Amino acid sequence: MPDSVDLCRKCILKLTPYVPASRLRSQAGTGIDDIVKLASNENPLGPSRKAVEAMRAALENVALYPEGSCFELRQVVAKSLGVSPDMLIFGAGADEIIHYLGIALLDDGDEIVQADPSFVQYQALRR
Repeated sequence: MPDSVDLCRKCILKLTPYVPASRLRSQAGTGIDDIVKLASNENPLGPSRKAVEAMRAALENVALYPEGSCFELRQVVAKSLGVSPDMLIFGAGADEIIHYLGIALLDDGDEIVQADPSFVQYQALRR
């Protein structure tokens, strides 16, 4: 059986993992005791009470397959924006929405022009 390292693309082996800065290191030598780290998409206050309640309520349905059309979200966002719900598209990030557009708009033999890399993170895969 091959080792997982042998199966992995060589450029992946060169990637360095993210190492979060510790709170103590960021405060060291500053003389300031109340520093709030704003990087890494962290919230020093934690999730809101309403978010925690919503997560607890969602636990009741984790065994169910998710509803992919985002029906309820679509209705709320459409009403908020004053547009028809069928004018909205939802996806797991821009990549999925671009994929949907390709499926809907491109036929066999069509040619497209795209950026290289199409997403900045894909550049990391080339190292």
